Formats: sequence, C-alpha cells, structure tokens
Amino acid sequence: MALGEVPAATVAVLTHHGGYDSIADTYQLLGRWVAEHAVSADLQVREIYVISPAEGQDPQHYRTDICWPLIGDDIPV
Repeated sequence: MALGEVPAATVAVLTHHGGYDSIADTYQLLGRWVAEHAVSADLQVREIYVISPAEGQDPQHYRTDICWPLIGDDIPV
C-alpha cells in the first residue's frame, strides 16, 4: 500500500449500475455531459467502488461512481 494525496477538485459524478462490461457506456454519457456543460480539468478521472466484487455481490448490484474533474465555479447542476 502507498499513501498519497488526491488534489481537491470539483467533479461531475455519474453512478454506473451493474457489471464492468458496460461501464464504457457510462463513461461516454458523462464525457458527453462534460463536453457540453463544463471544462475538463487536467486531472485523472477516478472511480469509487461503492459496491464491488469485494463485497461478494452479484455484478448486477455493483455501483461505481465515476468522478470527472472539472474547471470553474459556474458549472450547471
């Protein structure tokens, strides 16, 4: 394990429901929203595994938050 810091950022978040075989579709939806409504920051998009294989759940129950860093204060909600 390595410890480090994650820079603070405003992010657009879209939750993917289900297995990872279709997560690219959720990335595309979020990417389209960012392209139309915001400016993407030069930071890494992060995934938060809310419910993952580690919990022993069926893939249909997985929940993954995709967090896309943005620039600016006037981002529509």
